[in-house]
Amino acid sequence: MGANLFRSQINKERLELISVLLGILSTISAGVYFLYINLKAEPDLKILSAEVVYVKSYPVVKMIIQNTSSSPQFINNVEYELNNSNYKHYDVEPLGEPVQVKYNWLISKDDLSLKKSRKTLKKIIIKDEICEISFIVGFKELRYKVNMDGYFRINYGEDKYIRTKDRFKLTVDNELFNYPVLDLPRSEDSLMVMLKNTDDEYSRITLINEISERNILQYYNYIDYDLKSKDLSILLAALQYIKNNPRKDYLNKIINLSMSIESAQVKQKAFDIMRIYPSESIQILDKLDQNELTRFYKSSLLQHTK
Repeated sequence: MGANLFRSQINKERLELISVLLGILSTISAGVYFLYINLKAEPDLKILSAEVVYVKSYPVVKMIIQNTSSSPQFINNVEYELNNSNYKHYDVEPLGEPVQVKYNWLISKDDLSLKKSRKTLKKIIIKDEICEISFIVGFKELRYKVNMDGYFRINYGEDKYIRTKDRFKLTVDNELFNYPVLDLPRSEDSLMVMLKNTDDEYSRITLINEISERNILQYYNYIDYDLKSKDLSILLAALQYIKNNPRKDYLNKIINLSMSIESAQVKQKAFDIMRIYPSESIQILDKLDQNELTRFYKSSLLQHTK
């Protein structure tokens, strides 16, 4: 009886082991099949053509894309995946007048180190649509010539992408008299779309300054993002916009900002806005902890109310 019980226990353990092994094999098989299906499946987007032409000393990348799927596809961004890059610096100071060269995709030294540059592009391509996307590529550092080599990759949907079959060599020459200037659209709506798609600080400051000069009120829908920026120049540009297009409901936020950031420039910009609404600003300052700065603001503002 003892021997039978022992054999029964062994058989039970064998069955449990076989069951576990079958489960593992089933999972592996499903994973391999899923991988096979994904590798075999055609992408939803297709690059029909890609080329590089030059305007002055900046390359223009042009790609024609087709949506081959039965549903709309949403492009998130385009990346330039670098295989190689090198640059040289012009040590001689320019003696002539600077020449503006327009761009809408700015590459920096940091991008070269990361071997990747990304351009945000929020675009929907409907079923069967064929569209062209193009970029004028610039280099952030002045008096530099940079040579790059790599693939272009379009990221779309959720974790989907397509890549150019060939590598593209790009040369950007910020020679002695060239400096990059953002290619600004004329319409207000296009300017706001560009702002949403622009991440680098250099270009974003240019956009905010342009929006400020044109007094485009739509920017208030996005300004909170820039008021939280760690880049001082972006923050100052956003404050200048509020000064040019003042809104009373932003006073509280601006005053608190001036209290929390140790920058004389920020405090001065904030005070310039307070002077537009001196009485309302004093009421807000009275509710804060009193210190040397709040007392200075109030005494200065009182002079403007007289």
